[in-house]
Amino acid sequence: MKILLVYSSRTGNTERVANEIYDELNKDYEVNFKRIEDLKDSEVEEYKNIIVGFWIDQAYPDKEPKAFIESLRDKNIGLFGTIGADPNSYHGERTLGNLDTIVDSSNNLIAKFLCNGKVDENLLTRLKSMNRDHLPPGLTDEILDQMIEAGDHSREPNEEDFKNARNIFKEAFKALEN
Repeated sequence: MKILLVYSSRTGNTERVANEIYDELNKDYEVNFKRIEDLKDSEVEEYKNIIVGFWIDQAYPDKEPKAFIESLRDKNIGLFGTIGADPNSYHGERTLGNLDTIVDSSNNLIAKFLCNGKVDENLLTRLKSMNRDHLPPGLTDEILDQMIEAGDHSREPNEEDFKNARNIFKEAFKALEN
């Protein structure tokens, strides 16, 4: 079975998870592994099985992977992301739900996974220095405080996250073989 594994990573969190998934799946499958910006459009058609990794931006995958996911048709798709909040929080659950909305119905969503990812320090600094008298529409003091708190408590993916990612995708592709 051939698998295309592509990812986007801003701070290295998603790249580390992608490497773990690649190392696990490459034992049993032929895996083409690359950053999403290095992917050529012509390569996509070669694959029925695609895994996409991303970092979370406002409860959705970052821009490039989101557009890529939305463009896919008739594929078996696995999705994974790193999030600067607890994956089991309201924000994490909302994000997982949003993933369902960007996958075209012609596809088979075989797995989705979120784990912790350390928030970019530059972003956290910008959030902390925002002028609270002139917040963008929809951003309240309460939401900003929640974002800053989540960022302050964010962490890099750990061995448990890596193990869970490896297992989820290993089992998903094993199930496709049956």
